[in-house]
Amino acid sequence: MSLTPAQIKYRGRIYKQAAVRISKLRVDDSHRAGGAEQTSRLFVWIDNEKVLDNLHDRYKRPWQLWKAEVLPQVFKRLKLPRDTLTKWSQTAGCSCGCSPGFIVYDGKNQDYHVFVS
Repeated sequence: MSLTPAQIKYRGRIYKQAAVRISKLRVDDSHRAGGAEQTSRLFVWIDNEKVLDNLHDRYKRPWQLWKAEVLPQVFKRLKLPRDTLTKWSQTAGCSCGCSPGFIVYDGKNQDYHVFVS
C-alpha cells in the first residue's frame, strides 16, 4: 500500500494530515546561552505516549507531519508570522540527540512544549 502525500505512517499506524491536534501548549523561558542570534526550541510530545516508546522512537519522529500540521497551529496561538523560519534538529535540546525538536528562528530564546493527540 502506498501512502498519499497527505498521509504518514508512524508506529504501524497511518495518520492523515489534519488529524493532529494540539491538546496543550506550554512556553518556558529557556535561559539557554545564546550568541548573536537568539533561537527558540519547539518540542512535540505525543499524548499518552509511554516512556519506552518515546525513547525507542527518538530517531524516527514524524517531523514532516508535525511541520505541516503542528507548526501552523502553534504559530497561530503564539501570534508568530506563518513564515517564521524553522528547521528540524535531532539535537535541538541536547547534543547527544535525546531531545529532537524544531529550532525556531523567532529571536525569543524560549522553549515551546507542544502536546499533540
